[in-house]
Amino acid sequence: MSMVEERERFLLTLRSRLIRGAAILFQLCEDNCADAIAHQTGEHNFEYGGSNVIVDFTSAETITVVNWIEADEQRRHYWLAMAANALVRNERSAAIPKISAALYEAVAETLPTVEGLAADLIPRMLLRVNFYEIAVALLTEAASESEQVAA
Repeated sequence: MSMVEERERFLLTLRSRLIRGAAILFQLCEDNCADAIAHQTGEHNFEYGGSNVIVDFTSAETITVVNWIEADEQRRHYWLAMAANALVRNERSAAIPKISAALYEAVAETLPTVEGLAADLIPRMLLRVNFYEIAVALLTEAASESEQVAA
């Protein structure tokens, strides 16, 4: 195989990996593009957990994770139960990092194993998610729900 053929083969492989990586990234954020644009322009007030708690999250990636939680009722109840249990066992200041770490692990487990550009971009996008904010919102909603039940 000549040097030119090797270079062309390398470029085709690279192009294929870039296209696959871009397709995966597009799939990950496809449903949240409007939220991301609205958030960047300051036009987005995200309502979390009904009318009692309104939170303006700091990044589109954070909103994407919140949307993932909210999209499945069973998942939403699971995280609210985790938050309520954390509040029972810990003070709020200790519960926040526990819920935040558990959220990070759960989200990281759902991400696909990929190669190439996507393998570099996905972990960097995950770093932009503010799991602390999501944990605070979950704990606030869980506390609110437990107060309503007690009343």
